[in-house]
Amino acid sequence: MSDDAVEKATLAKQASCESRRLRVMLTAWEIEEAERHAELLRALQRGNMEGYWDSTHEATWFEKFLLDWSLAEIKDNFNFDTAVYPNDLALLATADEQLNQFESHAKQRDLILSKEELGRELKTLIAEGGEGSETDDTHVSITSDDR
Repeated sequence: MSDDAVEKATLAKQASCESRRLRVMLTAWEIEEAERHAELLRALQRGNMEGYWDSTHEATWFEKFLLDWSLAEIKDNFNFDTAVYPNDLALLATADEQLNQFESHAKQRDLILSKEELGRELKTLIAEGGEGSETDDTHVSITSDDR
Protein backbone atom coordinates (compact mmCIF):
# COMPACT_ATOMS: atom_id res chain seq x y z
CA MET A 1 0.00 0.00 0.00
CA SER A 2 1.13 3.52 -0.64
CA ASP A 3 1.89 5.84 2.27
CA ASP A 4 -1.22 7.86 1.43
CA ALA A 5 -3.39 4.71 1.47
CA VAL A 6 -1.93 3.57 4.80
CA GLU A 7 -2.54 6.99 6.31
CA LYS A 8 -6.13 7.12 5.04
CA ALA A 9 -6.77 3.53 6.18
CA THR A 10 -5.48 4.41 9.64
CA LEU A 11 -7.79 7.43 9.78
CA ALA A 12 -10.70 5.26 8.63
CA LYS A 13 -9.96 2.69 11.34
CA GLN A 14 -9.77 5.44 13.94
CA ALA A 15 -13.19 6.72 12.87
CA SER A 16 -14.58 3.17 13.04
CA CYS A 17 -13.12 2.65 16.49
CA GLU A 18 -14.45 5.95 17.79
CA SER A 19 -17.96 5.34 16.41
CA ARG A 20 -18.02 1.94 18.12
CA ARG A 21 -16.69 3.45 21.34
CA LEU A 22 -19.48 6.02 21.26
CA ARG A 23 -22.05 3.32 20.45
CA VAL A 24 -20.92 1.36 23.54
CA MET A 25 -21.16 4.49 25.65
CA LEU A 26 -24.60 5.32 24.21
CA THR A 27 -25.88 1.82 24.92
CA ALA A 28 -24.59 1.99 28.49
CA TRP A 29 -26.42 5.30 28.99
CA GLU A 30 -29.59 3.88 27.43
CA ILE A 31 -29.44 1.02 29.94
CA GLU A 32 -28.95 3.56 32.73
CA GLU A 33 -31.86 5.61 31.39
CA ALA A 34 -34.16 2.58 31.35
CA GLU A 35 -33.18 1.65 34.90
CA ARG A 36 -33.83 5.19 36.14
CA HIS A 37 -37.18 5.41 34.35
CA ALA A 38 -38.19 2.08 35.88
CA GLU A 39 -37.19 3.33 39.33
CA LEU A 40 -39.20 6.51 38.78
CA LEU A 41 -42.23 4.55 37.63
CA ARG A 42 -42.04 2.23 40.66
CA ALA A 43 -41.67 5.23 42.99
CA LEU A 44 -44.68 6.93 41.41
CA GLN A 45 -46.70 3.74 41.64
CA ARG A 46 -45.78 3.35 45.33
CA GLY A 47 -46.67 6.98 45.88
CA ASN A 48 -49.91 6.49 44.00
CA MET A 49 -50.86 3.58 46.20
CA GLU A 50 -49.94 5.48 49.37
CA GLY A 51 -51.09 9.01 48.73
CA TYR A 52 -53.19 9.43 45.63
CA TRP A 53 -56.19 7.23 46.34
CA ASP A 54 -58.32 10.35 46.46
CA SER A 55 -56.60 12.11 43.58
CA THR A 56 -56.32 9.60 40.74
CA HIS A 57 -56.59 12.28 38.07
CA GLU A 58 -53.64 14.25 39.51
CA ALA A 59 -51.49 11.14 39.73
CA THR A 60 -52.24 10.12 36.15
CA TRP A 61 -51.43 13.60 34.86
CA PHE A 62 -48.19 13.69 36.87
CA GLU A 63 -47.08 10.30 35.54
CA LYS A 64 -47.81 11.29 31.93
CA PHE A 65 -45.91 14.54 32.46
CA LEU A 66 -42.81 12.78 33.83
CA LEU A 67 -42.73 9.55 31.88
CA ASP A 68 -42.25 9.03 28.19
CA TRP A 69 -42.43 5.22 28.45
CA SER A 70 -44.68 2.63 29.97
CA LEU A 71 -43.19 -0.06 32.20
CA ALA A 72 -43.45 -2.54 29.32
CA GLU A 73 -41.53 -0.17 27.02
CA ILE A 74 -38.88 0.37 29.69
CA LYS A 75 -38.43 -3.38 30.08
CA ASP A 76 -38.27 -3.90 26.30
CA ASN A 77 -35.67 -1.15 25.88
CA PHE A 78 -33.65 -2.45 28.81
CA ASN A 79 -33.71 -6.02 27.49
CA PHE A 80 -32.71 -4.87 24.00
CA ASP A 81 -29.89 -2.65 25.23
CA THR A 82 -28.47 -5.27 27.56
CA ALA A 83 -28.64 -7.82 24.72
CA VAL A 84 -26.73 -5.64 22.23
CA TYR A 85 -24.19 -4.27 24.70
CA PRO A 86 -21.87 -7.35 24.62
CA ASN A 87 -21.91 -7.25 20.81
CA ASP A 88 -21.11 -3.53 20.84
CA LEU A 89 -18.20 -4.24 23.19
CA ALA A 90 -16.91 -7.00 20.90
CA LEU A 91 -17.14 -4.68 17.87
CA LEU A 92 -15.26 -2.01 19.81
CA ALA A 93 -12.53 -4.47 20.80
CA THR A 94 -12.12 -5.58 17.17
CA ALA A 95 -12.04 -2.02 15.86
CA ASP A 96 -9.59 -1.01 18.57
CA GLU A 97 -7.24 -3.87 17.69
CA GLN A 98 -7.46 -3.06 13.98
CA LEU A 99 -6.69 0.57 14.75
CA ASN A 100 -3.68 -0.46 16.84
CA GLN A 101 -2.36 -2.55 13.95
CA PHE A 102 -2.82 0.23 11.41
CA GLU A 103 -1.26 2.80 13.73
CA SER A 104 1.73 0.52 14.28
CA HIS A 105 2.16 0.04 10.55
CA ALA A 106 1.83 3.79 9.93
CA LYS A 107 4.34 4.61 12.67
CA GLN A 108 6.84 2.18 11.16
CA ARG A 109 6.58 4.20 7.97
CA ASP A 110 6.82 7.50 9.88
CA LEU A 111 3.41 8.51 8.58
CA ILE A 112 1.63 9.25 11.84
CA LEU A 113 3.40 10.20 15.02
CA SER A 114 0.62 9.98 17.60
CA LYS A 115 -3.05 9.41 18.31
CA GLU A 116 -3.30 13.11 19.00
CA GLU A 117 -2.30 13.84 15.42
CA LEU A 118 -4.86 11.32 14.19
CA GLY A 119 -7.47 13.07 16.32
CA ARG A 120 -6.56 16.46 14.90
CA GLU A 121 -6.71 15.07 11.36
CA LEU A 122 -10.12 13.51 12.01
CA LYS A 123 -11.44 16.78 13.49
CA THR A 124 -10.17 18.62 10.41
CA LEU A 125 -11.95 16.15 8.12
CA ILE A 126 -15.16 16.54 10.12
CA ALA A 127 -14.89 20.33 10.05
CA GLU A 128 -14.46 20.20 6.28
CA GLY A 129 -17.61 18.12 5.96
CA GLY A 130 -15.76 14.88 5.34
CA GLU A 131 -14.14 16.09 2.15
CA GLY A 132 -10.40 15.97 1.80
CA SER A 133 -8.15 18.59 0.34
CA GLU A 134 -7.97 16.90 -3.05
CA THR A 135 -9.16 19.00 -5.94
CA ASP A 136 -10.37 16.18 -8.18
CA ASP A 137 -14.03 15.31 -8.61
CA THR A 138 -13.71 11.78 -7.24
CA HIS A 139 -16.34 11.19 -4.56
CA VAL A 140 -17.44 8.07 -2.76
CA SER A 141 -21.16 7.90 -2.15
CA ILE A 142 -22.72 5.59 0.35
CA THR A 143 -26.16 4.25 -0.45
CA SER A 144 -28.49 2.28 1.74
CA ASP A 145 -27.35 -0.84 -0.14
CA ASP A 146 -23.78 -0.28 1.12
CA ARG A 147 -24.75 -0.36 4.78
